[in-house]
Amino acid sequence: MLECLKSLEAIRDELECEFIVVDNSPPEAERLLAGTSLRKVRVISNGENQGYGSACNAGAREASAPYVWFLNPDVRFVQGSARQMLDWLESHPSISLAGPRILNSDGSRQYSCRSFPDWRVAFAHRSSFLTRVFPANPLTSSYLRSNLNGAVTAVDWASGCSLLVRKATFEAVGGFDEGYFLFFEDVDLAYRMKQMGAQCVSYPGITFTHGIGSSRAYLPDQGIRAKHLSAQRYFTKNVIRNRTLAGLCRAAISMRGFLSEQYHRSAPSPSVVPPPRKCFPELISE
Repeated sequence: MLECLKSLEAIRDELECEFIVVDNSPPEAERLLAGTSLRKVRVISNGENQGYGSACNAGAREASAPYVWFLNPDVRFVQGSARQMLDWLESHPSISLAGPRILNSDGSRQYSCRSFPDWRVAFAHRSSFLTRVFPANPLTSSYLRSNLNGAVTAVDWASGCSLLVRKATFEAVGGFDEGYFLFFEDVDLAYRMKQMGAQCVSYPGITFTHGIGSSRAYLPDQGIRAKHLSAQRYFTKNVIRNRTLAGLCRAAISMRGFLSEQYHRSAPSPSVVPPPRKCFPELISE
């Protein structure tokens, strides 16, 4: 969390910002912040970890600016102008979601801006057999949007690890669906916003790094289970309307989640550490 906040000081130098940290393991955030030189960091302490969407909503309710930037604590700002990004959004009022360029720790591109998932994702997700063997296949390229270049491009959704939202639209759709504990809440948010005419873009003019799987690593069993439960919720809520197909989808995803849990339980467990905290720097126009 501290490294995330420190990296954002460059954005604070460019804009007037308020940092809101939602702490799911109080008083851990206040302890970490004690004695640091970080300015204007407000901490909201949750009594229990109710999930990513719930924490995001709690932070957004405290924000007063027209834009809110949701960030995972394992994200680091690298380069780019937040001012230019905000100016661009101001000139494009139909855009309510923007995802920056996200890199892995080795500098390779992270597929953080994608198409909405459908049944084909079972064969073409990031770690699928088809993607590993034939990474340039049309199904994978279409879903992961691997053809994105250095231009601002319309996409279906952008990862919640670093997501800039127009607060008025965010509130109009009721924020994140708190029925998701972890995973798919960002996809669901973009889907509901698109239903009301708001658009999402990939904005590569600003860059962050992000460690994939860091949040899940803190809670290996629960994280795997949450991923499959969230997939089940998203598909039966937004994709599959037929009751029979929805039932089959739930059964298939539940079985995959059960098998994944069994595998991870049999594997060596990592050191137990507290769940990650969420950082929500609010960008305030000067």
